[in-house]
Amino acid sequence: MKLPNPFRKREYQILTPATKVDDSILERPEFLPEEEVRRSGKKTAAKQKKGKQLEGLISYLRKPRAEEGYTVLIAACIAILFTVFAFFGMIQAAGEPSLTVSAAVMSAMLVSAYGIYLAVKALRDKDKDQLYTWVGLSLSSVVTVIWVIALLLGLTS
Repeated sequence: MKLPNPFRKREYQILTPATKVDDSILERPEFLPEEEVRRSGKKTAAKQKKGKQLEGLISYLRKPRAEEGYTVLIAACIAILFTVFAFFGMIQAAGEPSLTVSAAVMSAMLVSAYGIYLAVKALRDKDKDQLYTWVGLSLSSVVTVIWVIALLLGLTS
């Protein structure tokens, strides 16, 4: 590993041009008359150059969050609450659930299905940040899978 030498003099370049090309700003296609642009074909070259410049850049602008993402996350949390309530109700009823527990199970399934529908709808919009949408979709899917498995186990026994 080579350590930097603190006594070495650094060479600074003062007043160096920002670009390597000696193009004047007035020779850019946006400042030229249309006749000159058509004659020289600089507009297409400038578009290609601009595309190459923007190709490797990273955008640090924060994307807005998807509005449906909040709704999906809230629906998933509500479905989880219904699921927890239904499990505690089944434990207290010792295997003979009441109508309230059945209503909680159906509510959990319906709310999670609605959350999955909204998540699929929100994921179509690629211009927005979809963190809450993915979290809500995964939680809603887990709730749906739990109740489908419980339903299938109940039908087979």
